[in-house]
Amino acid sequence: DTIYHAHLSAFFLLHLLRFHGVLPDLSRCARCGRTDFTRFTLDTPDFTLYRQHHNGMRTRYKVRVREYLDSHVSYWEVKQKTNCNRTIKARLRAPDSTADGDDLIDEFLNTHVPFDANELEPKLWNRFLRMTLVSKYRPERLTLDVNLEFRWGDDYVTMPGIAVAEVKQARSSPRSDFLEHMRQLHIRPNAFSKYCAGVYMLYDGVK
Repeated sequence: DTIYHAHLSAFFLLHLLRFHGVLPDLSRCARCGRTDFTRFTLDTPDFTLYRQHHNGMRTRYKVRVREYLDSHVSYWEVKQKTNCNRTIKARLRAPDSTADGDDLIDEFLNTHVPFDANELEPKLWNRFLRMTLVSKYRPERLTLDVNLEFRWGDDYVTMPGIAVAEVKQARSSPRSDFLEHMRQLHIRPNAFSKYCAGVYMLYDGVK
């Protein structure tokens, strides 16, 4: 089945040392979990989806295959950012992360992406550890991605000591324990894409 959800979100890029003092306070007011991921991200041969994001287009897409390493369950995902600054995600469970040429997958991609499925090809592999904190008091979730690794072909890069935090809210709310901590640390939200970071570190000749 395909799953849709939408949320408002804000990204923060910070060093892990700055987060250590925040985590104990957040853990007291949230349920915690952790998951190890690998992902393949797909794009057109000329990086259309990468350029959409890099150019700040209001409506843009990401296409990827996500594998949960603890359960070895994989999903094809299409992530759409709308011109209303909302994120909509559709996903389809796949038998494994290398599934290719399946009619059901082609139908899924053709339904949710404004490209022919045959135009898309794998462009980047990345792995990271995600900690998730779900608030006990409001419709809010914080994800913290660390140990970021990127690979394509024989090239491999990492982002040691860097945490990518994303606050996801069902609706905009001024009350947020994490956002309050960020204000106290004078850390501003910043746009960040792991796919874009991996592409410009591993590929030559891209914007």
